[in-house]
Amino acid sequence: MSLPAIFIRKSTGDILLPNGVYPNVDMSPVQGLEGTDYQWLLKHTPLESPVFDSRIWVLVNVLPKLKIMATEGTLDTLPAHPDYPDVKAYQLTYETEKRPEEDIIKSIGDACESANRELLTYRTTESMLISTAGILSRVQSGVQPNANDQEILDRLMEFDVKIRKNEDTKQLKIQQVEQGQEPEIDEGWERL
Repeated sequence: MSLPAIFIRKSTGDILLPNGVYPNVDMSPVQGLEGTDYQWLLKHTPLESPVFDSRIWVLVNVLPKLKIMATEGTLDTLPAHPDYPDVKAYQLTYETEKRPEEDIIKSIGDACESANRELLTYRTTESMLISTAGILSRVQSGVQPNANDQEILDRLMEFDVKIRKNEDTKQLKIQQVEQGQEPEIDEGWERL
């Protein structure tokens, strides 16, 4: 079983074959490369990708900087592959990098909008707004709302309170971002 590998020129750190397969099926050292300017490195990912909120963080692949290592003469410090200690590893690790504030703030706005859409569906919003406009027009003309009209107005006020709370939550989360914190974007929203 051959494993994914890269083939490099040691003097420059150039990757000559980025998607190769280690030439020896038994994973023994490659004969004939001793004393040459070439080397095989087995691809290895020691850790799984971390769990993170992609609206706040970006996953960055970290690979050895072979050209710098060649210039510094430190290619021999590459770690051995854990399963094949006679072969050096080309290790992929991960880091997270914070997104720009404006991207995070946009994600917060999207989460607020999503929560509000759960509160008021298209059908509920349309019928409620038309009914409320009629009720308020009658109230302005001096007609007292009946029990059914008052129930509609009370229901509308319940939605209004929840939407205002969502706006307050949004502003708090934006403030946290501006203070360098990472808010839990999906938590704290008013929903049905």
